[in-house]
Amino acid sequence: MGIEELFDDLTTLAERRNAEWLLEELGHGAWIYGAGHYGQRLAALMAGAGVECLGFIDRRGGEALPMVNGLPVHAPSDFPSSLAAGHCFVMGALNPAVEPGEILPLARSLPFRAILWNGDLPEVLGPAANTVWLSSRSSILAERERLCALAERLADPLSRETLATLLRFRCAAGFDTIPAYDSASQYLPADLPGFAGPIGFVDGGAYVGDTLQALRRAGVEIRDWLAFEPDTANFRPLAHMAGQAGVRAALFPCCLSDHSHPVSFEAELGTGSRIAEAGAMHTVTVPAVALDDVLHGCPVDFIKLDIEGAEAAALRGMRQTVARWRPRLAISVYHRPEDLWTLPEQIIGMCPSARFHLRQHARNGFDTVFYAVP
Repeated sequence: MGIEELFDDLTTLAERRNAEWLLEELGHGAWIYGAGHYGQRLAALMAGAGVECLGFIDRRGGEALPMVNGLPVHAPSDFPSSLAAGHCFVMGALNPAVEPGEILPLARSLPFRAILWNGDLPEVLGPAANTVWLSSRSSILAERERLCALAERLADPLSRETLATLLRFRCAAGFDTIPAYDSASQYLPADLPGFAGPIGFVDGGAYVGDTLQALRRAGVEIRDWLAFEPDTANFRPLAHMAGQAGVRAALFPCCLSDHSHPVSFEAELGTGSRIAEAGAMHTVTVPAVALDDVLHGCPVDFIKLDIEGAEAAALRGMRQTVARWRPRLAISVYHRPEDLWTLPEQIIGMCPSARFHLRQHARNGFDTVFYAVP
């Protein structure tokens, strides 16, 4: 199916599962699958919309976790049919560890009046139900022209298939194909060209050096490793690993951005540490720098960015580096809903002659990476 036909199908789906219908179904009361942070946020949003949340279904439910915020929690294996009858099932778990293909049979085996999945929720609960890549169907359908143009620029059938499957999953998760993924090849897909010799590698969001280790396991020779990691909890093991790695390295305890300035930062969140948004709690101040300001005369062959939503600013701050050295780019495009199309547009504008590829490297729409190969 082509991208235009896909959008026709998704438009029909959106018309059928519109906000009015969804609110009518939720008005009969809902059980949320997943009692974590996102599930709890949905329960609060439902309460604000006048929708009754009856409780949670969660693997931890029962004796280990009988209640959350005053609502009962049941384990899936112990959830009685009588509690489902006449009410809605709401998918309230959204992370790479969740397997929707295992949850859908449970939901369908019980007498729920309707099954609502992640793509339904922002339509009726508003943008506050967005998280990471998730947004309303209507916001995706509004970008039809841009997404069709992006599909035209993708260099191979797998990239176009990946884009289509991601769009279908975001709009109809639970009712259609779950995106296939390859976690082993992240940042270095086996079907893309390799590197001819030792490379200068800019590692944006270096964490504890896991990407460097993966590249070396794949046989990539590293000439210079330029690693940016602002979280001190990550930087300590990163520095230790660099000392043992036996490669020439420069480590920067900084964020990447479009200019040099201090930023508020949510630290000690492991791989999720990020520049803080307004109202964030428990932040620290760290320096942010533009790559163009800190690299001068240092050849760069490969740039990877996985920086929790700050990719657009970081790309603006490396225009000169990209123009001079024409490196390969591997950029995460899933931290914000619009990243899937706005970041590729930005990258295409920076290096229009490159070949562009899209790959999926984790379950449920996480670790989506856009590649530019000069």
